[in-house]
This record gives sequence, structure tokens and C-alpha cells, in this order.
Amino acid sequence: MLGDWTLNANVRYYRQNAATFYADLFPYEDSQNFIARDRELAQYNDLTFGLGASWLFHPSWPHWIEKGTLNLAYDRMHIVYGDFHNYAVGGLPMGVPLYAYGAISHSSLFPSGTERSFPPCILAAEASHDPT
Repeated sequence: MLGDWTLNANVRYYRQNAATFYADLFPYEDSQNFIARDRELAQYNDLTFGLGASWLFHPSWPHWIEKGTLNLAYDRMHIVYGDFHNYAVGGLPMGVPLYAYGAISHSSLFPSGTERSFPPCILAAEASHDPT
């Protein structure tokens, strides 16, 4: 039975530099015509850890399913921005903390399956069969 299980773990690190047209604070009045303050354009790092398990099964019913899997996955992501400040907390620009957040992604048990493939001669014989 252990041969029907697949366990996996993953670690992902990602680093992004800020876009050339990004600024957290605009250098002069009306500079927003040429610069954007968008969190996804800022410099940031993220680290993700994940675990998963899959169970392979071969059902006897319904007959048209050859095999299937039940899958469970869990990921934990933490993102830290290097130059995007969290102005929602208030305060002066230099006293405002950098924006950071964490996210959890999990997939409950979800099934997947593969249909049986039948040889063309069997399908043609079934199509031409007249039960009367």
C-alpha cells in the first residue's frame, strides 16, 4: 500500500528588483505621470515552504475510470518588501514600516482521474451492435 503514496516537499525563494519606473515616494509634484507606486513593481523577496501527499488508486467502479488520485497540499508563503512602505498604519514617511505579509495556501482533498482507453475495434463493434 505504501507504493501507492507519493509524498513531496518544496522550498521556493524568489527575489525581484524594483521596476525602473517605480518609486515609493515621488521625488517631485506630479511625478506620478512618469512613475508608479504599485506594490507588485517594488523590490521584494518571498520564501515558500510546502508539503503534499497523493494517493493513487485503481477503482473497480465506475468501469470507465482506469486510475485516480486523491491529493492534499499545503504551502506557507512569506513576502517582505524592500522599498514599499505600509502607509495604512499612518505616521511620517521615514517612520512607516515596510510592508510584509504571509499567506497560507491549502488544497483539501481533491480527486483526479484517467479514463480508460478502449481499442477502436471494440468501440466500433459496440456502435454497430443492435440489441433487437
